Amino acid sequence: MNWRCFTSFFLKIWSFSSAFGINISTLDSECDHIDHESETVDANVQLLQLSNVLFRDAASSVSAVESDGVEDQKRWNFTEILKDEPKGSFLSHLDVLVQLVGLTYNTTSPISPSVQAPSNVTTRDGIWKRLSNFDRDPYPGGVFARVFRKDQVLILVFKGICTDIFVEQCQIDLCYLKEIRHYGPVSDKVLDLMGFDSQVCNKYKGFLNFTEQALLFVKQIRHAFPRCQLILTGHSLGGMLAMTVAQMLPSSSRVKDVKALAFAPAPWNHLQPNLEVKSHPHLVALCDPYDCGINAFFAPGARLPATTCLFLEQEEPKACQGLVEPYKNHTWREQLEKHQPDGDFLIPLLVCKGSAHRWSHYETMVEVAAHSRKFPQCRHDFSVL
Repeated sequence: MNWRCFTSFFLKIWSFSSAFGINISTLDSECDHIDHESETVDANVQLLQLSNVLFRDAASSVSAVESDGVEDQKRWNFTEILKDEPKGSFLSHLDVLVQLVGLTYNTTSPISPSVQAPSNVTTRDGIWKRLSNFDRDPYPGGVFARVFRKDQVLILVFKGICTDIFVEQCQIDLCYLKEIRHYGPVSDKVLDLMGFDSQVCNKYKGFLNFTEQALLFVKQIRHAFPRCQLILTGHSLGGMLAMTVAQMLPSSSRVKDVKALAFAPAPWNHLQPNLEVKSHPHLVALCDPYDCGINAFFAPGARLPATTCLFLEQEEPKACQGLVEPYKNHTWREQLEKHQPDGDFLIPLLVCKGSAHRWSHYETMVEVAAHSRKFPQCRHDFSVL
């Protein structure tokens, strides 16, 4: 048995076992498993695995919420949500996701990491409990995540990138974007315009396996809560991780399908060309047309096989005024292709993209939609072009 594990967490195990009636003898094999895996996973993952044991056993002892949980899972039916059935469900679900993504950004900020957040988040849909023991905060960087629970539904939020070129966590994020070439052929040019010295990426090679980190984390959450429905979300890079992991995970009769509803996910289909590209009912991307349209211009098929929902009737940032509006008509891409994507053309395009991509812009769009009752238009061909 791993005695460091035993010593460090004995008191925590004892308190959890007392509260939830956990059989401590069952933890020996779990800790042995952690020790066996220690050569391939880091200390953060070991902590997560031990937490999984505690929460899994605690969850299995709770039966009172089972009937309510089944009903709650039905409310996260994506087909019905996109049709706004029952009426008002679309915006109520967006309200939940917007609040949880915002909280994740606030509690994973490299500038103010001491930000404290409430353990419970009150939304139109009810109270969501933050499972703080599952917070993922790798050092010096990597995939940051938060997990929330309401009855038998879990929402896992992946953090998007930070762009301060002088902060190590942000440097690792930008190195990952360079690695996946999320702007296609102009990816290096975009980083140069930001003033980012990509030579720094040489020392972060071991931290850039973001997809693998996210996939391992989601598998552990599914293992800890096999009876819960799991919704993945995030913004930007976080949205991309939500989409790719949900697409990669096979469904199983023993666990609920994993779904992803994300905001402005960075392009990902070019990273996984072997995955099926037909419409997937459990993948939904919500986008500003300039934000996702400019991404799709540089990385065609950026969001296959998701359904993309566009806020086509919302007020756009001033930086986008005068530019060809993506998706406005079937010739928008051809109009952009008339220009060379460099020099005087590239810079205003990127300024517009940056303004439309800000998380605060998405918070405003959802809030305006809630008041005006104007829903985004959702179509698979918005992803396919």
